Amino acid sequence: MKKLVEVFVFFHINNGVAFKKSLKTLAPQITTTTQLLQVSTQPITAINVAFSSTGLATLGVTDTLNDSLYTSGQFADAFNLSDTGTTNWVPAFKGAFVHGVFLLASDTLGSINSELYSIQTLFGPSMITLHILQGQVRPGNQAGHERESPAEPARQCKTALLTFLQISDSWTALVSQQSLVSPRTPRQARF
Repeated sequence: MKKLVEVFVFFHINNGVAFKKSLKTLAPQITTTTQLLQVSTQPITAINVAFSSTGLATLGVTDTLNDSLYTSGQFADAFNLSDTGTTNWVPAFKGAFVHGVFLLASDTLGSINSELYSIQTLFGPSMITLHILQGQVRPGNQAGHERESPAEPARQCKTALLTFLQISDSWTALVSQQSLVSPRTPRQARF
C-alpha cells in the first residue's frame, strides 16, 4: 500500500447492538485487498478494522477460533512477548478493555483526520476511543525502510485478518489465521 501516514484508533465498545448498526453503515467503505493491489484503485483514505477476542464477544461472536493466545489476549501473554512487565504499557492496553482498532491510511494526516471524525460521529456513544497511535514514512533518504527485515522473528508471527462481507441482511466475519510460513484456511463466525 502506497500511503504515507497511518493512524491506529483503539476503541472500546459501549453498546454492541448500536455498534453493529454503525459497522453495517461503514462496511462499504472498508478497504478490500483488491483495492490495495494497485495505487490507482486505492481510496484516498484506506479504512480497516480488527477486533480483539473480547471485542468479538461483546458483538455476540462466540465461535471458538482454537487460538488460546488470541482468546487470552496480549496482556495475559506479556511475559511470552518478551515484556518484563506491563508497568510501562499505555494504560489502555492493560487488561482486556481494548475491543478493536480502526486502521486509517492516507497520504495526508488531514485526510485521515476527516475520515476519523466521520467514523467517530457515525459510531457516536456506541464506542469510546481509548488510544490513537500515528505512524508515517521516514523522511528523506530513509523513506521505504520502515519495515523489519525478513530475518527478524516478527516477520514470522501469525496475524488475524478480519474481512467483512454482506450476505443478505446478515454479516459474516471471515477469520483466517495467516502465517508467512503456513497459511491456514478461513473460518466463519456469524454476527
